[in-house]
Amino acid sequence: MQVDLAKKDFYPDFNVQGMWQRTDPSQFRAYYQFTVGMRIPIYRTRRQRPELAQAESDRDRAKSELDAQSQQTAFQLRQQFYQRRKIRGTPEDLPRRLNPAGARHPPVWYGRLSIQSPGFPGLARLLLDVLKLDEEYWQTLSEHETSLAQMEEITGVSLR
Repeated sequence: MQVDLAKKDFYPDFNVQGMWQRTDPSQFRAYYQFTVGMRIPIYRTRRQRPELAQAESDRDRAKSELDAQSQQTAFQLRQQFYQRRKIRGTPEDLPRRLNPAGARHPPVWYGRLSIQSPGFPGLARLLLDVLKLDEEYWQTLSEHETSLAQMEEITGVSLR
Protein backbone atom coordinates (compact mmCIF):
# COMPACT_ATOMS: atom_id res chain seq x y z
CA MET A 1 0.00 0.00 0.00
CA GLN A 2 2.84 2.40 0.83
CA VAL A 3 4.45 1.57 -2.51
CA ASP A 4 1.22 2.42 -4.34
CA LEU A 5 0.97 5.73 -2.50
CA ALA A 6 4.61 6.54 -3.30
CA LYS A 7 3.97 5.80 -7.00
CA LYS A 8 0.99 8.18 -7.00
CA ASP A 9 3.31 11.02 -5.97
CA PHE A 10 4.81 10.90 -9.49
CA TYR A 11 1.57 12.20 -11.00
CA PRO A 12 0.12 15.69 -10.73
CA ASP A 13 -2.61 16.43 -8.22
CA PHE A 14 -5.66 18.36 -9.36
CA ASN A 15 -7.83 20.42 -7.08
CA VAL A 16 -11.24 21.96 -7.85
CA GLN A 17 -13.07 24.13 -5.35
CA GLY A 18 -16.30 26.01 -5.54
CA MET A 19 -17.92 28.53 -3.24
CA TRP A 20 -21.18 30.42 -3.22
CA GLN A 21 -21.95 33.25 -0.88
CA ARG A 22 -25.32 34.89 -0.43
CA THR A 23 -25.22 38.42 0.80
CA ASP A 24 -27.83 41.01 1.60
CA PRO A 25 -29.92 41.20 -1.62
CA SER A 26 -30.66 44.90 -1.18
CA GLN A 27 -27.01 45.96 -1.19
CA PHE A 28 -25.02 43.21 -2.93
CA ARG A 29 -25.58 40.40 -5.33
CA ALA A 30 -24.83 36.78 -4.42
CA TYR A 31 -21.54 35.70 -5.88
CA TYR A 32 -19.87 32.47 -6.92
CA GLN A 33 -16.23 31.59 -6.84
CA PHE A 34 -14.48 28.63 -8.49
CA THR A 35 -10.84 27.68 -8.12
CA VAL A 36 -8.90 25.10 -10.10
CA GLY A 37 -5.46 24.09 -8.90
CA MET A 38 -2.76 21.64 -9.94
CA ARG A 39 0.35 20.45 -8.10
CA ILE A 40 3.06 19.29 -10.48
CA PRO A 41 5.80 17.03 -9.07
CA ILE A 42 9.01 18.66 -10.29
CA TYR A 43 11.34 17.07 -7.71
CA ARG A 44 11.19 13.52 -9.06
CA THR A 45 14.84 12.70 -8.65
CA ARG A 46 15.28 14.43 -5.29
CA ARG A 47 12.08 13.50 -3.50
CA GLN A 48 9.75 11.00 -5.19
CA ARG A 49 12.31 8.38 -6.22
CA PRO A 50 13.89 8.05 -2.75
CA GLU A 51 10.42 7.84 -1.19
CA LEU A 52 9.49 5.07 -3.62
CA ALA A 53 12.76 3.23 -2.91
CA GLN A 54 12.15 3.53 0.84
CA ALA A 55 8.58 2.22 0.51
CA GLU A 56 9.77 -0.75 -1.58
CA SER A 57 12.54 -1.45 0.93
CA ASP A 58 10.05 -1.38 3.82
CA ARG A 59 7.72 -3.73 1.93
CA ASP A 60 10.53 -6.20 1.20
CA ARG A 61 11.74 -6.10 4.82
CA ALA A 62 8.22 -6.73 6.14
CA LYS A 63 7.81 -9.66 3.73
CA SER A 64 11.10 -11.22 4.79
CA GLU A 65 10.20 -10.77 8.47
CA LEU A 66 6.87 -12.49 7.85
CA ASP A 67 8.63 -15.36 6.06
CA ALA A 68 11.12 -15.72 8.92
CA GLN A 69 8.34 -15.74 11.51
CA SER A 70 6.41 -18.31 9.49
CA GLN A 71 9.46 -20.57 9.24
CA GLN A 72 10.16 -20.18 12.96
CA THR A 73 6.58 -21.13 13.82
CA ALA A 74 6.68 -24.14 11.49
CA PHE A 75 9.98 -25.25 13.05
CA GLN A 76 8.62 -24.94 16.59
CA LEU A 77 5.48 -26.85 15.66
CA ARG A 78 7.51 -29.60 13.97
CA GLN A 79 9.79 -29.79 17.01
CA GLN A 80 6.82 -30.17 19.37
CA PHE A 81 5.26 -32.78 17.07
CA TYR A 82 8.42 -34.90 17.18
CA GLN A 83 8.66 -34.39 20.93
CA ARG A 84 5.07 -35.60 21.21
CA ARG A 85 5.81 -38.65 19.02
CA LYS A 86 8.78 -39.51 21.23
CA ILE A 87 6.45 -39.90 24.21
CA ARG A 88 4.94 -42.99 22.50
CA GLY A 89 1.24 -42.66 22.98
CA THR A 90 -0.73 -40.89 25.64
CA PRO A 91 -0.19 -41.06 29.40
CA GLU A 92 -3.44 -43.01 29.64
CA ASP A 93 -1.80 -45.82 27.61
CA LEU A 94 1.26 -46.04 29.86
CA PRO A 95 -0.29 -48.11 32.69
CA ARG A 96 -1.64 -50.63 30.15
CA ARG A 97 1.78 -50.91 28.52
CA LEU A 98 3.58 -51.32 31.84
CA ASN A 99 0.96 -53.41 33.60
CA PRO A 100 -0.96 -55.89 31.44
CA ALA A 101 -3.76 -55.88 33.98
CA GLY A 102 -4.61 -52.41 32.65
CA ALA A 103 -4.44 -50.15 35.69
CA ARG A 104 -5.87 -46.69 35.11
CA HIS A 105 -3.61 -44.66 37.38
CA PRO A 106 -0.57 -45.32 39.58
CA PRO A 107 -2.28 -45.95 42.96
CA VAL A 108 -4.13 -48.94 41.47
CA TRP A 109 -0.80 -50.50 40.51
CA TYR A 110 0.08 -50.97 44.14
CA GLY A 111 -2.93 -53.18 44.80
CA ARG A 112 -2.57 -55.25 41.61
CA LEU A 113 1.05 -56.26 42.08
CA SER A 114 1.55 -59.74 43.37
CA ILE A 115 4.43 -60.43 45.68
CA GLN A 116 6.21 -63.50 44.31
CA SER A 117 9.60 -63.23 45.96
CA PRO A 118 9.88 -63.89 49.68
CA GLY A 119 11.90 -61.81 52.06
CA PHE A 120 12.98 -58.22 52.43
CA PRO A 121 15.28 -57.99 49.35
CA GLY A 122 12.48 -59.13 47.05
CA LEU A 123 10.03 -56.73 48.68
CA ALA A 124 12.52 -53.86 48.40
CA ARG A 125 13.10 -54.65 44.70
CA LEU A 126 9.35 -54.75 44.17
CA LEU A 127 8.93 -51.39 45.91
CA LEU A 128 11.69 -49.86 43.77
CA ASP A 129 10.01 -51.19 40.62
CA VAL A 130 6.70 -49.66 41.67
CA LEU A 131 8.40 -46.33 42.38
CA LYS A 132 10.15 -46.45 39.01
CA LEU A 133 6.84 -47.13 37.22
CA ASP A 134 5.22 -44.30 39.15
CA GLU A 135 8.03 -41.90 38.23
CA GLU A 136 7.87 -42.91 34.55
CA TYR A 137 4.12 -42.39 34.50
CA TRP A 138 4.30 -38.88 35.93
CA GLN A 139 7.28 -37.96 33.72
CA THR A 140 5.37 -39.11 30.63
CA LEU A 141 2.28 -37.22 31.73
CA SER A 142 4.36 -34.08 32.31
CA GLU A 143 6.04 -34.32 28.87
CA HIS A 144 2.70 -34.96 27.19
CA GLU A 145 0.97 -31.97 28.80
CA THR A 146 3.97 -29.68 28.21
CA SER A 147 4.11 -30.66 24.56
CA LEU A 148 0.37 -30.07 24.10
CA ALA A 149 0.58 -26.69 25.83
CA GLN A 150 3.45 -25.57 23.63
CA MET A 151 1.66 -26.73 20.47
CA GLU A 152 -1.43 -24.79 21.58
CA GLU A 153 0.71 -21.71 22.21
CA ILE A 154 2.30 -21.93 18.76
CA THR A 155 -0.90 -22.56 16.81
CA GLY A 156 -3.35 -20.61 18.94
CA VAL A 157 -5.77 -23.56 18.69
CA SER A 158 -6.98 -25.68 21.59
CA LEU A 159 -5.87 -29.30 21.08
CA ARG A 160 -7.90 -30.81 23.92
